[in-house]
Amino acid sequence: MCTRLPAFVICFHGCDQRVGKRIIAGTMAMRRSENDHDWLGHGFYFWGGNHDRALEWARRQAKYPRKGGTKITRPCALGAVMHLGHCLNLMEHRPLGLVKQSHAVLAVELARAG
Repeated sequence: MCTRLPAFVICFHGCDQRVGKRIIAGTMAMRRSENDHDWLGHGFYFWGGNHDRALEWARRQAKYPRKGGTKITRPCALGAVMHLGHCLNLMEHRPLGLVKQSHAVLAVELARAG
């Protein structure tokens, strides 16, 4: 599915500075997000190629913390080099068609299921 993007991308994850330092030092593993409000499902959230956006997210979480979320007092952004592997690239035309087809199939199956 990833046909036009490079195989490796630089991504950024917003978090608290003390957490970021522990992850970099290898004394703490990143924790999977498993919130009800995760808009792309459970997992790890990174901003592709956008340090400023990851830092903005962390600053917003510090200002408006979510109930039960990790408290951010010193916002920071961790950088990571990621290999995309198999991904859904919504910047290309073909994958958008696949999303449309998948939605149509899901709608039919949900209607059948009532």
